[in-house]
Amino acid sequence: MRVPGVATVATVRGHGEKVCVAIHGDTPRGVRVHLEGAPWDEWIVGCADPEAVAAALAQREGVSRADGGS
Repeated sequence: MRVPGVATVATVRGHGEKVCVAIHGDTPRGVRVHLEGAPWDEWIVGCADPEAVAAALAQREGVSRADGGS
């Protein structure tokens, strides 16, 4: 679903991967979360402080890697 200037939420498939994307229109940065054993290979989510979110997620079980930044 895409509402121009407001939000984008989608599942993107390609190169053998399935990625969930959720970005709010006024969030220019986000975090990419690499998952193992989950329905998606990655989640890309917009957030105000991606470095802090990535650091918190990196400590969670089931998350293979989280990258924060623009």
